[in-house]
Amino acid sequence: MGTIRVGVIGCGGIAGHHLKVLKSEALAKSDAKVTAFCDVDRERAVARRKEFGTGSELATTDYIELLDSGDMDAVAICTPHPFHPEAAIAAFERGIHVLLEKPVAITAADARHINEAHGRSKSVYTVHFQNRHTPMYRWVKRQIDAGLLGPLHKANILWNASYRPQSYYDSGTWRGTWLNEGGGVMMNQCPHDLDIFCWWLGLPKTVDARIWLGRCHEIEVEDEILALATFEGGGIAVINSTTCDYPGSARWDIVGDNGSVVVDGASVKALRNEVSLSSYTKNNKDIWAPPKTGPVEADFADCKGPVASESVWLNFLAAIRGIEPVFMDGEEGTMSVELANAIIASGFLGRPVELPVDEAMYDHVLAELRAGKSGAALSPQKRKK
Repeated sequence: MGTIRVGVIGCGGIAGHHLKVLKSEALAKSDAKVTAFCDVDRERAVARRKEFGTGSELATTDYIELLDSGDMDAVAICTPHPFHPEAAIAAFERGIHVLLEKPVAITAADARHINEAHGRSKSVYTVHFQNRHTPMYRWVKRQIDAGLLGPLHKANILWNASYRPQSYYDSGTWRGTWLNEGGGVMMNQCPHDLDIFCWWLGLPKTVDARIWLGRCHEIEVEDEILALATFEGGGIAVINSTTCDYPGSARWDIVGDNGSVVVDGASVKALRNEVSLSSYTKNNKDIWAPPKTGPVEADFADCKGPVASESVWLNFLAAIRGIEPVFMDGEEGTMSVELANAIIASGFLGRPVELPVDEAMYDHVLAELRAGKSGAALSPQKRKK
């Protein structure tokens, strides 16, 4: 296969990031070329063409025109996420390879529809979950797969490093609304965290959550959540996430029967138990002695590579050429949407929600939220009473 021709749908800020990656030194030998630009604002598409093209590429406001142009083998979909399903499905129907921004959709049902269209095609599909390509996260995944944790006991997770001022929400009419954003911290700030959660631990069995609508912002959607997830086998995870706090923490404390791992910002610490916790708890006769553990060296040498986003593109292009399998199968993008839906639904209904999420139930919850109802969710007005 010769040059891989790439189209871009949505020419806003995140598209600029992808276009810079495609022009980077790391991708210089990838033989990929951007051949078409699309945005609802034609001037923005033309500006991106001027910045990253030769000036002769297609610039249009019609994504169907772009997909039908015959000028591309692959497309990067960088629109606001409510439009992701429509654009991705149309691309798959035309046999075009898709790199999709996160989250893949607002609802698990829409994510499933994307997967079904992908299944009917022969296209390569990946999602820009670049954290999966980060050496530290890859190292933790390898340790978990190798049995470092064993059966999960408990995870305490803080995703509180995404503070946003009110001006952030005011910067776009689509932000902070159920109609156009489909959620708040779960849909916008935490998809990467939700993806890593599912990648490392899998989908939980149930979620019992509380969500706060506009706790410290003038928005419709949730800007803080607190959730308790339970897993098959009895493991639990406690998740807190907010855009209200500064400074905030990004921290994972995960304890399993065989060992533990702590990820705190850019650092990681792992310990392996000499005896499993379940055996030690049952059989140890010293009432004060903790179990003995040993450190696990965090060696990222065989996980290192290009910057995460560059790694996503290099793998995507290599998968198109049939050189290597796609690292992040796009169909796995449904998991993070599923978990986000479960947390929002549980907070609205005021009760635990089972996974996989009942799609009809979530459609009803989202319709109620879009109609201005809060259900059991907490809002500033309720909190003041």
